[in-house]
Amino acid sequence: MNTGIKLLSLMALALFTQGCVKGSADPMATEKPYSRVLTIMCLGNNNGLASSLKGNVQSICDNPIPIKTDAKAVLLYEHYDNREPVLTRLYSDWRGTTCRDTLLTLPRSTVSTSEETILSVLSYIKENFPTDHNGLVLSSHGTGWLPKGYYNSFSGNGPRLSSFGSEGGSASPVFAEIELQDLKDCIPFHCDYLILDACLMGGVEVAYELKDIADRIAFSSTEILTRGYCYDVLIGDVMKNFDYALEDFCRSFYDFTSSMGSSYDRSCTISCIRTSGLERLAQVCKTLFGKYRENLLRLGPADVQGFFRDNKQWFFDLEDMLVKAGISSGERDALENVLKGCVTYCNHTESFLDKFDIATYCGLSCYLTGAGNDYLDGIYTNLAWNKATEYVTARQ
Repeated sequence: MNTGIKLLSLMALALFTQGCVKGSADPMATEKPYSRVLTIMCLGNNNGLASSLKGNVQSICDNPIPIKTDAKAVLLYEHYDNREPVLTRLYSDWRGTTCRDTLLTLPRSTVSTSEETILSVLSYIKENFPTDHNGLVLSSHGTGWLPKGYYNSFSGNGPRLSSFGSEGGSASPVFAEIELQDLKDCIPFHCDYLILDACLMGGVEVAYELKDIADRIAFSSTEILTRGYCYDVLIGDVMKNFDYALEDFCRSFYDFTSSMGSSYDRSCTISCIRTSGLERLAQVCKTLFGKYRENLLRLGPADVQGFFRDNKQWFFDLEDMLVKAGISSGERDALENVLKGCVTYCNHTESFLDKFDIATYCGLSCYLTGAGNDYLDGIYTNLAWNKATEYVTARQ
């Protein structure tokens, strides 16, 4: 772990004294000092994201935020343009003006998209803002379940997009990404909800890998335009004294995107996942994968609804993949039934960036073996989803 991070964390622990009010009318309040803590991590020390992430932060600050003595806390970690990363607490003063308390300032050389940094920052939050109800937003570049560096080894031109876990380019001398399997180990507390404001993270592989750290997950199966999600809605809901409705947050993103003037700007997919339903989905898929394995291997990228541009053909609709493999109507009914148990909201625009149509969307993408290769198959076998479903086996 970065020695500077260790020292700064210890100094902050020694200096940090935060009062809070336990007499809140919030029905989610427990014996712990905070009834709810929302942490937003803007990891923008890379090409193309810093200005958009700063705009998202401004939309947060333009809305009412809990006062400093409230039992609800909003925390913000920002790292942009090779500057010093900072963790702050946002709160409103008596005038309603948004204020910031600096909790941690890390060295300029810190790599924020590393397991060590994320774990260190979130461990500090766990220690100093104890709660039974955490919300976590991760915003950066990212590429679903793919291994580090693989997505960027393929060329492709297009607009600036926000995809998770990437640092580098002209903004930073260090290139760094986080493997999906390592991401879950970076989060030291359980989350009521986890929001991934990042491209291509809306896969069943991602959801299954992270299912034990969050009750609900929001993400997109396609890329996300750099404007990102509707952070004002996120903060507005934190102010309410009832359980957070992640479906409403996802709906706000779809409604905002679908209201755009051009078909180019009207481009998104969005899903809300209840992770408790993923085990049953894995059981059903394991049976279908085994029965229709040969048919799945024969499917190519043109045969199934995809959520990718250019030649980066690794993200396909889970249900459409099995339908095209020939499952029966009864098997499809069973699949849709278990999907309803874990996909509590999903929606999509008619097309994406004028590059491809979206005719069907079950709420979860999936790797298609017939569109992959031996290397990716080998990586895939290590994922929790594959261990549960035995989807990818030795190529025949």
